[in-house]
Parts: sequence; structure tokens; C-alpha cells
Amino acid sequence: MNQTKDPEPEKKTSSSSDKGDKEKNLALHHFPDFSCQSPEECLQYSKACYDSAVQHNDQAHQWYAKRKKWPSRFSKTIKFSSICLGILGGLAPLLVGGDLFSVSDPSAWPLWLRIVRQPGDLGYVLLALGGGLVLFDKMFGFSSNWMRYIEAMRCLEDVAARFEQQWTAKAMRVHCQRNATPPSPPDPKAIMTASIELLHVAAEYRRATLACLDKETREWLAEFKANHAQMQSQKPPLSTGGVETPQGDGHGGGKAGGTSPTGVKTGASQAAAGKT
Repeated sequence: MNQTKDPEPEKKTSSSSDKGDKEKNLALHHFPDFSCQSPEECLQYSKACYDSAVQHNDQAHQWYAKRKKWPSRFSKTIKFSSICLGILGGLAPLLVGGDLFSVSDPSAWPLWLRIVRQPGDLGYVLLALGGGLVLFDKMFGFSSNWMRYIEAMRCLEDVAARFEQQWTAKAMRVHCQRNATPPSPPDPKAIMTASIELLHVAAEYRRATLACLDKETREWLAEFKANHAQMQSQKPPLSTGGVETPQGDGHGGGKAGGTSPTGVKTGASQAAAGKT
């Protein structure tokens, strides 16, 4: 008997691609579909919503913890390299008069020193490299990304601690009401009230988590726009290829004559001067 099997490689490929997409971007967690037909089911639904909010917060925290590794490494490397280059650049002029550069024949210098024509120029090169690294870090935002990720993680941790405390207090009250001594029949109205309160805590938990993510995103957009505006402002202005003269003001300026911004007579003023 022939048996057909599902293509396993296709399933693995699709699952791995979905996992990669989730690692790149944070997935939005939705609350479960509402289906309550009794007070007890409403209480369980509130618990499921709270679990979804906890999962969303944990996933966001893990995402930032994973993403901050490379910005942290780049930031520390760039800062350390810029400090070392600045120190070496400041010491280079002091070493010019020493025995290090006392060799009269430039061909005897090391290859890294023959890149510059004069030994004293090496200090300027090192200082320029150090400043370039700082500018590179500012434009690509390695240090700022690292700081924003840490702030977002701290915000998520604060949200988790605050709402876990609120949930525990309300859930403990519900537990005490349901297991009171002497035992009494459960009050459906009290259970519904407790379910609504717990659901409100879960909704506020999720809203606070999204607020942390929104704050980090807004800071990233503001920084990106500021860096882009700074790059645009540093572009050299386009040349028109000619010399502009000021417009006439009714007293001999503009096309009818007058003087240029440098004080040189132009146009009809020169002609009038030739006639006189």
C-alpha cells in the first residue's frame, strides 16, 4: 500500500523564515477571543489576557537585550579607539624632536611613517582619525542606540514589576473570597467584578508596554531626523556661475548702475564716468 507523506522540508523552511521575521521585528500580541458564558470562564479569560500581556513584555525585553549587544560593542570599540588616537596625536609632535625620528634618510622610516611626508604631520592624521570615529559614531548612532535600548529595557522592567504587584494583590483577594472559612457559595456578581478588575490590570499592563516601545521609537525618529537635517545643512551651496548684483532701490542701484557689493562701479555707472 502506497502512503503519501507531507513535504517536511517545506514546513521546516517556512517555520525558520517565520522565526527569522519574528527576531527582526517585534510581533504585536492580541488578547484572546472573548468567549465567556459564566463568571468562572470570565475569570479564566482575564487570566489568559494577563498571560498575553506578560508574554508581550517578556518578548520585547528579550528583543532589546539581544539587539543591544552589537551597538554596545561598536560603541566601546569606537570610543576606546578615538581616545587612543587622540592621545597618540597629542604626543606625536613631542616625539618629533626625539630619537624616534632622528634618522635623516626618510627611506629608513617605517612604512606607516612614510605615508606622511613630515613626521610632525602624523599627529594631525591621528587626531583627524579620532575625530572621524566620533563623527562616525554620531551619524550611525551606535552609542545612542545602545543607550536607548537600555532605557527601553529599564522601562519594561519597571512596567513588569508594577503590574505584577497589582495583579498579585487582586488575585490574592479573589482567592481569599473563593476560599473563605466557613465556606460559602460563590457570589457570581463578586466574581464578575473581580474578573473586570483583573482584565483592567491586564489591559493597562499591555498599554504600558506599548508606551515603552513607542517612546523608544519616537526617540529614534527624532535622532534620525536631526542627523539627516545636520547632513543636509552641511552640504555646500550650489554655485550659479556668475556674480550677483544688488537690486535697485530707486537711487541708482540695480541694472541702471550703482556699485557691486565690493564697491566696484558696474553697468551705466562706468559709462557715465567715461563721459565725464
